[in-house]
Amino acid sequence: IHDPSFKWKVYGFSALLERGATPANSTRFHCCGYKWYKVTPAHKRSGDGIPYVALQLFLSRVSFKPGHTMNALFELSVYNHSNGTYYGGKANVFSPEKKPLVISKKHITVQNLFLQKKEFIRGTYTWTMSNYLDLKLLVNSPAFEVGGHKWYVNMYPLGDKYSTKSLSLFLHLHDPKELPDPKSGMMIELTLSILDVKHGKHFTRRFVFAAGDKAGWGWSNFIRLKTFKDPSRGYLLGSNCVLKADITITGSSND
Repeated sequence: IHDPSFKWKVYGFSALLERGATPANSTRFHCCGYKWYKVTPAHKRSGDGIPYVALQLFLSRVSFKPGHTMNALFELSVYNHSNGTYYGGKANVFSPEKKPLVISKKHITVQNLFLQKKEFIRGTYTWTMSNYLDLKLLVNSPAFEVGGHKWYVNMYPLGDKYSTKSLSLFLHLHDPKELPDPKSGMMIELTLSILDVKHGKHFTRRFVFAAGDKAGWGWSNFIRLKTFKDPSRGYLLGSNCVLKADITITGSSND
């Protein structure tokens, strides 16, 4: 009998495909004393061009201490509504040191996701910075509004504690109290960019996530500092750079 720890029910999945092959992240869920989240990116196999859906399970790094290792056995599957069965397979994450894992009776977390095909809520914010070279610590943009919520972009000019010689860039809700319950959070498509003011070849990262379990989303390793500071690239001219945030609210997660 298949007894999942986490169920992610997606309504209007085709709307996600129409937005392009962008990973969609669930909110984090608890299992075995750790926090996890699921990712459903759309891929194309090399050579045949046939699209397919891949399922990935990630361990939230905030719940796992650096230097520790884990051996986990997990199964990812997709429910077949026609015959009432699950399609999937088991997988392993191996570590050098294997230890037995005692699992108590588990709580099943269910998150429903309702995706819209039209009437998206969109917003764009451009942050022009003229003093990058003077910055050493975290800096926040002015607040801006999209979808009835106030947001801000924050940047670690030399990278946060998880960064490896990269600039870190994140989107945050201005007021954490506005953060919705994980079961009723927004589905957001986020695009963060650093503009190339010389050639127009902007550096961009994009992903889709279910808001609800934390107030900030982004990348610790957004762009390598060596690349960002390369004068031939056009990202940093003197001490000037331009950052852009595009937010699209594509749906909501509700019971």
